[in-house]
Amino acid sequence: MAALAREAVRRWQALADDREIVLRAELPVPVPLAPAPIEQVLDVLVENAIRHGSGEISIEAIDGGDHVRVCVSDEGDVHLSEEVFERHMNRPGSDGHGIGLAVARDVAEAIGGRLVVDHGPTTSFSLLLPTR
Repeated sequence: MAALAREAVRRWQALADDREIVLRAELPVPVPLAPAPIEQVLDVLVENAIRHGSGEISIEAIDGGDHVRVCVSDEGDVHLSEEVFERHMNRPGSDGHGIGLAVARDVAEAIGGRLVVDHGPTTSFSLLLPTR
């Protein structure tokens, strides 16, 4: 998981302009899943943080025993609900929510995981993945 998170930071840092993307924890937690779908979900979350968030972006992997929680957050104080996972067309003048998060959630579920909105002081999403 740490290698996938490090790669996400590497891929997106140049596109984050003057904002920093930080890997908060490097856990050697093995996740018995193909890397491509995990990378796809991480890319959606980091891109959304760059486009719609503010301040530092962090990726943190937390060992939960039978699962790993990968949290992508920024310093924005936008409080989101599960409605962000609904499919919308992104049109000029829209609120910017399209289908990226909906597809990311579908991908997470297809590999046995879950993608959820965290309810905390900053804008944050967690990808929960089985470790067994």
